[in-house]
Amino acid sequence: MIRLTGAVVRSNPRKPKSAATARQVAETLLERGVEVHARAAEADMLILVGGDGTILFDKQETSLPIFGIGGKHSKICQANEADWREKLAEIMEKGFLLDERATLSCRIGGREAERALNDVVVRSRDYHMVGLQLEIGGRAFRFRADGVVISTPTGSSAYSYACGGKILAPHARKLVVAGIAPHMRAFKPMVVPDSSKISVKTESGAAQVVVDGQFAHALAPGREVAVSRSRRGLALVRLPHQNPAV
Repeated sequence: MIRLTGAVVRSNPRKPKSAATARQVAETLLERGVEVHARAAEADMLILVGGDGTILFDKQETSLPIFGIGGKHSKICQANEADWREKLAEIMEKGFLLDERATLSCRIGGREAERALNDVVVRSRDYHMVGLQLEIGGRAFRFRADGVVISTPTGSSAYSYACGGKILAPHARKLVVAGIAPHMRAFKPMVVPDSSKISVKTESGAAQVVVDGQFAHALAPGREVAVSRSRRGLALVRLPHQNPAV
């Protein structure tokens, strides 16, 4: 169990209500003798207020375990507006555990892009299908589609699932690869080992690479997108009473 002695508190700058909640969080911490820091080096935890998208964006900038406060539909955040006080109180009283999640490394034309906690998506930019050359662990696939989603277990219940992919347990050693509206259903969603090396190239059409729905990069035809499990994971906060996810 990790004792909480100090935390960094941030909110989504695009959500004014989140800033108000973040101030309340900071006040609650200080009232219980927990320091609120500006720098991660002095803290045990990063508390993010704003929702899953806030975590997906801010994860790039921290190595601290993340405790998220979002809305009632949040999947990654551990708390929401209705229950963050009691959950934070439990953490301050008993400490917390770590929930390590896998992330994806993404290289575009050999250059490192952002890591993904949920998914890496290669998709059309102009509402037309793109020709895709997909390679998974040495197996080659060629088809036309609106795009393709490569998902971690954490992200398997999001965009990938909407495209017909399977929902995985949070710590499964697997990835999901799903086509986005493939022509004539030419590619069926696949579950593959997380040791798989995956590459995607577009043959024609305007395309882009989107990481976690937060970061977008233009993709020229023939330029390779290489995706694999990252050596770096992401630590989420697990409350003392929660059973570890399988």
